[in-house]
Amino acid sequence: MGEDQVVHAEMGQQPVDRRQIEANLLFGVDRDLSGHHVLDDIHQVTPLLDDAARGPAMTFSLLARCASTGRMGIATATSSLAVGGRVPFALARAGAVATQNRTDPMIGPAALAALTQGAGAQAALDRAVAGTAFPEWRQVAVIDAQGRIATYHGERCSGIHAEARGEGAVALGNILATPAVPQAVIDAFMVAGGSLEERLVAGLMGGLAAGGEFKPLRSAALLVVDADPFPYANLRIDMAEAPLERLRELVPAWAGEAEKCRKWALDPDNA
Repeated sequence: MGEDQVVHAEMGQQPVDRRQIEANLLFGVDRDLSGHHVLDDIHQVTPLLDDAARGPAMTFSLLARCASTGRMGIATATSSLAVGGRVPFALARAGAVATQNRTDPMIGPAALAALTQGAGAQAALDRAVAGTAFPEWRQVAVIDAQGRIATYHGERCSGIHAEARGEGAVALGNILATPAVPQAVIDAFMVAGGSLEERLVAGLMGGLAAGGEFKPLRSAALLVVDADPFPYANLRIDMAEAPLERLRELVPAWAGEAEKCRKWALDPDNA
């Protein structure tokens, strides 16, 4: 391995140019007994840079469809602000989309438009990615109303990026602490009880416990759609020291308000 390469993992290990890794991350590379280079350790360095100068934020997300209710949703968290305004997109009876890694928020509406026109998850993803500038930077996941899943990882997707799938669910992230994080998200989601909203957040908490991302999380969001033409839940923690914990606290509080707010929209005379 040359001096300008490090070990990078996307469901495995492969060499990449150091310029694809953020400047404040040092990857330790050592030799095993056979003389091969292996990833030894990863250190985080505190640079004399503000957040805007450190490069792209890291993000991990979980998309899922509830087979019993038909609800679809996304939970997402990142090291930058206001992730709920850029990453998650969902439309009742159509599907859900997460667009991340140097995020292009135009991908979400484009994929949803394709889904409403009858495209499946893969066709909608292909159409949305083909219509975006700089697709090599993007990381995208789509789940459609039938629970079919499609994902895209651009060739310049940052750092350790990976995905994992379960029945009707997909987790993916970039600049992760370990490529095992998405599988931890799926595992936690699959064993969690309660509503789709509770299970989505439980999934991300499982990923956080497995290492999450290199930088501290700063924002988190939950978006769930049901049969109505507006979200059943659209909860955001735009800036906090522990945004996933805050989001987890917000979910049961919203559960007590959700149906009332729905009736205000659909049947205000009898609400």
